Amino acid sequence: MSDPRIVLCMKWGTKYGPEYVNRLYGMVSRHLRGPFRFVCLTDNSMGVNPEVDCLPLPRMELAPGADRGWPKLSTFKAGLHGLKGTALFLDLDVVIVGDITPFFEQPGDFLIIKDWKRPWRPHAALPPITKALCSVCRKCIRARCSRSPKRCLARM
Repeated sequence: MSDPRIVLCMKWGTKYGPEYVNRLYGMVSRHLRGPFRFVCLTDNSMGVNPEVDCLPLPRMELAPGADRGWPKLSTFKAGLHGLKGTALFLDLDVVIVGDITPFFEQPGDFLIIKDWKRPWRPHAALPPITKALCSVCRKCIRARCSRSPKRCLARM
């Protein structure tokens, strides 16, 4: 039997209401073949469909005002709420228009989307996996990622 499939999203603050979680769940239900568990890490589960497993946001030590996208990094924490299986993280504002089953069929232990070229970003020339790891360790980006990726992730 294959690993359980988990679709994971996050909702915190007031920018996105429960209707975004419910819509995303509906799109995943229509466009993912077979069983899955839909998990929303949130600070407020009020209004979210009962089919969605709402779990508390993992704690992260953030600098004041650094809450825009940084809480998403907490999904890399080892043993996150005891979740086991293969996970696909989706932002609340995505629109799914076709089958997403192939995301769970790709070989590999850790897959991340390649960032499209954005020349206005200072680290746009770095390889894609380096950019993802830079988000883990702010010093890496300034040091041009001289640290080992394993050390960056170990700091989580």
